[in-house]
Amino acid sequence: MTRVPREIAAPAGARVRTRLRLSPQDEAVLRAVGRHLGSLAGKDLTAGSSSRWAGTITRESENGWQLADRNLTDERGTLKGRVRKIEKRIAV
Repeated sequence: MTRVPREIAAPAGARVRTRLRLSPQDEAVLRAVGRHLGSLAGKDLTAGSSSRWAGTITRESENGWQLADRNLTDERGTLKGRVRKIEKRIAV
């Protein structure tokens, strides 16, 4: 069976901006929610949040840890490469 190539339409999306235009009341509510969720990040989440929020907080915490670990691993590799380069120069 021969497959016939087909054309796919170009993506038609909209740009999403992250800046919110908030009323003073909305800003106060978001800040209060942020303080509450931020206070939960380093504690036992069971009593202070829903399972959905607890999952989100722990997932974001884990993602942050993994990113930091990758950055440190990459930096260690870069430093080892620089040390090898210096050792070669010293050997000459």
